[in-house]
Amino acid sequence: MEHEELNINWKTGHMMIVMDRFFPCSVKDLNFLLNKCICLDWEHEGDIIKQIEDHCIRVIAETEEYKKSVQAHKRNTEAKVRDYARKYEESDRLIEKYKKNLEILKQRK
Repeated sequence: MEHEELNINWKTGHMMIVMDRFFPCSVKDLNFLLNKCICLDWEHEGDIIKQIEDHCIRVIAETEEYKKSVQAHKRNTEAKVRDYARKYEESDRLIEKYKKNLEILKQRK
């Protein structure tokens, strides 16, 4: 899987961030990145911020889709659990009926 990279350059150095590893980050880390690193690449600051925004929007959309599939799986699993619980209770009732039949039969001997 190829990772999306964020490249920040300034006169005396540069920084490369693997976006999937850095984001989501804390407010403190994001403010540091914005105020101490990205601002150094002032010529590309808007493009860099747009790249981060696009990354966040894409990951949110992907995560929402994943969440929908998990929710569907959860509903399916819950339905199966309810079905097994019903079958379990039916088995208990059936056992009780058979036990009562046996009791009556034993009394007839």
